[in-house]
Amino acid sequence: FYAISTVIQTKNTNKLSDSVADQISNIVIDKTIDYLVPAQIIAESAAQLAGSNIIKTQNLDHIEEYLTNLLKPYPQLSNIYFADPAGNFVMISRKQNNIFEKRRQLNNNQEVKIQQVDSDNRVLQTKTLPSTYDARTRPWYIGAMEEQSLFWTNMYMYHATKTPGITASYPIYDKNKALTGVFGVDIELQNISTFLTHQQIENDVIVMILNQDKKIVALPKRVTFNSLPDGSIEPVSLAEVDNKIVQEVEKLTKIMKKKQFNLDFDNNKYLITWVPFPKSFGKQWQVLMIF
Repeated sequence: FYAISTVIQTKNTNKLSDSVADQISNIVIDKTIDYLVPAQIIAESAAQLAGSNIIKTQNLDHIEEYLTNLLKPYPQLSNIYFADPAGNFVMISRKQNNIFEKRRQLNNNQEVKIQQVDSDNRVLQTKTLPSTYDARTRPWYIGAMEEQSLFWTNMYMYHATKTPGITASYPIYDKNKALTGVFGVDIELQNISTFLTHQQIENDVIVMILNQDKKIVALPKRVTFNSLPDGSIEPVSLAEVDNKIVQEVEKLTKIMKKKQFNLDFDNNKYLITWVPFPKSFGKQWQVLMIF
């Protein structure tokens, strides 16, 4: 279990009107969706171009170049990759100092070729390492294959970096409706947490992203999750956050169905707002804001 100790400041809302709260809520949810949606759009558009044979998935050099160009403009995206039913796998990762890492594994063999390149694609380092990785067994690949459409994973630990994150993935089908591969795009939880911290500072509001079970996908200032005995991870509940107002909100949400309500707690007044992600996002997530 990862201990959670989050220092979160909230403002007194004695004079905060519902209309002002609504305006801030709309701004925050729009920014949050804009931050996450590029992963979804990139995975889907790449799959559609590959399905139309505009992107040649048989040509891994072409895939590598294409994925690198997709990743560069979006600093919130950590990795982007492609895998096919034969076990071929290509991944581009963003590293520090404008360096990118390319990984390529062919036909699920026991080696992975890793190259580090600069922003102009000049090779800085090349190495080959043993690998037991099989993309076809990963949540993003299986989920897209089973969903046969856009798929957002739950939080999980990335194989290459051993960091927690979420992935948007999309399957590729040929003209005969046969699966020819899957594209995936990663956003690390640390990146989302940093983004939410900025929203908290700019708007003076606690902002959390919750899943369909009202467990925390991301919150400001800290990455939080529970580690399970099998090595997987799961989100924590609001009750596990070391903040009394958040814990009180968790108690009330069990009995209140409203999307917005006022709370008197510890001689302060708070406004609690829940905003669901749009259905087009593909996940029944919500943004919780505490003013």
